[in-house]
Amino acid sequence: IQLIYAIMMPSKNTVSNPNETFFCFVGPTGSHKNEIASILTRQGYGSMLRTITTDQTKKETHMVLTKEQFLAREDSFIEKTVYGGEYYGMDKSCLSYAMSTHKPVFAVLDICGVMALKSRYRNVVSCYIKTDKETSMRGILKKDIPIEKKANLLLALEDERKNEKVCDFVIPYVTMENTLNEIKKLLS
Repeated sequence: IQLIYAIMMPSKNTVSNPNETFFCFVGPTGSHKNEIASILTRQGYGSMLRTITTDQTKKETHMVLTKEQFLAREDSFIEKTVYGGEYYGMDKSCLSYAMSTHKPVFAVLDICGVMALKSRYRNVVSCYIKTDKETSMRGILKKDIPIEKKANLLLALEDERKNEKVCDFVIPYVTMENTLNEIKKLLS
């Protein structure tokens, strides 16, 4: 427990070298994490590392594999998790390449993925994207996914909100523009 606490406890007020930093966006479903990472990448602030998943609804923001393909590549992942019955992981070679560009790297991870990266790399910064509970719930209910998956996401919502306490930075989501401006301050 002490090791996990030492790895995860926020200890930063600023980012010392944003161009060689891996920014992990954490937050509840519906906090616009993928959209934030995508916009920052399109605006040239860095590159988005696409997580690999078996979740067919994430084709725009993730590399999608079948469960069989995912399990066959299991040893190539630096971190992996199962969430809502879907598999997620980050490929070691993709991370190495992205870090070699000397630009910030953005990824959307759960807190376990952040812990795995922080235990191996010194330049990992976790940014919790904070939304109010109602906004998160509304986002989940609007998703075009089976009702069982919506129920699982709603049940996990309170646990996800607790991750705010262990992230390096908490960035409130008010509007997309406001949230992006707060993150850009970290990048400068």
